[in-house]
This record gives sequence, C-alpha cells and structure tokens, in this order.
Amino acid sequence: SSGYGTTAAFIGVLVLWQRGWLGAKWSLFLGTILVVLVVAYQVRTTWMMIFAYSITAVMLHLRAHMRDGTWLLLPVAGVLVLLAGLAFSGDVNFVELSSGRTSVYQERLELITNRPIPELLFGTGPGSELLPSTVWWWEAKNSHNDFIDLAIQTGLVGLVLFVMLLVITWSVLDPARIPLYVMFITSSLFSNGLLARPFIAVLFLAFALVPDKPPAMERRLP
Repeated sequence: SSGYGTTAAFIGVLVLWQRGWLGAKWSLFLGTILVVLVVAYQVRTTWMMIFAYSITAVMLHLRAHMRDGTWLLLPVAGVLVLLAGLAFSGDVNFVELSSGRTSVYQERLELITNRPIPELLFGTGPGSELLPSTVWWWEAKNSHNDFIDLAIQTGLVGLVLFVMLLVITWSVLDPARIPLYVMFITSSLFSNGLLARPFIAVLFLAFALVPDKPPAMERRLP
C-alpha cells in the first residue's frame, strides 16, 4: 500500500504540473524524491502503472500534433521491440520474472474453462478466488489479476458486464483523463491492483478531477 500511495503522489505531481497548478522547479524537486521512493519500494506493478501513464500521455500528445497518422509508429515500434525481446529471451524464466504470476494465470484460466456451466457463467462468490497454486504453495492467494478474480467470483456474465462498464467509461473520457484511466486498468491487469484497493484508488481518481488552471489566474508556483 505504501508503494501505491507513493505512486499516487508522483502521478499527482505530474497532473498538477500538466494542468498548470505546479511549476517546473517544484515538479522536478518533488517528482525526483517520489520516483526514488517508488523504485525503493520495489513494487513492480507501480512501475508498470507509471510506464502505462507515460506512454499513453506521449501517444496522445503525438496524435494531437501529428495529424497524418505517423504517431501510430510509436505503438507499432513498441510491439516490434516486445516481439524481438520475446524472440531472443530463450533463457529468461518468465515465471520467476513475474513472481509466479504467469504460472498462476495459466492455472486459473484452466480452472475457469473447466468449471460447470452455472459456475462458469455466474461464478462462486467473493472469497472463492483465494486458492492454492503450484507456485504459491504455502498459502491460498488470489490470482494477482483483478479480471481473473472477477471471472472466478462473478463468472463470465459479471466479467462481461464489468468490461462493458469500462468501455462505456472510456468512451466519455477526454484526452486529459485517458492516461490516468489506462494506468488504473493496467494495475489490475498485472496484479491485485486499484480495482481491488478502493481506499488507495481514491487517491488516483481524485487527480482526474483537477481542472486546467484558468489563464486569468495568477502565475503558478515556480
């Protein structure tokens, strides 16, 4: 939770700077301290969140300034680099790199697909996502993926309805809020993220309410 809270503070600094409420000097000073803390906490999910926020913000900026569609080269290049990395990663243990997540994901997906039809469609309720695994053998744990946990708890019906809600929310967002939204979803795709941490999630969601500073107001903090 401390890692998530520190990440929220860092994202808050970025948002306040982008909206014009915080100047470059204060943003650099506070942001540097917070980045050091985020790295020190060693919560890799928060690193993924910051990466998702940053790459989304860059893509939106490029899209706004490159009307000819060349901004699409960025995600295409990213996919090619990822594929090249996977192609030459024969010695990389992805189970160890992901702290066992990839193995657990595979086990849980097999469990879901082999369920009886009623459980597959409607789930087995809260708490049923806490299960043992071959990797985390010492204790029953959740999937470290909120979407897989949701499929276990509420079934495919609940999962589809929830994804529909996310899509509808995406459709009404303005570009300034999209990086926050992508970061929010990313946390739950790779861990028991913000969808499962409502008290921490409020810190992130609060920054979506920050308006742009009106030009008529006095100069922002230096």
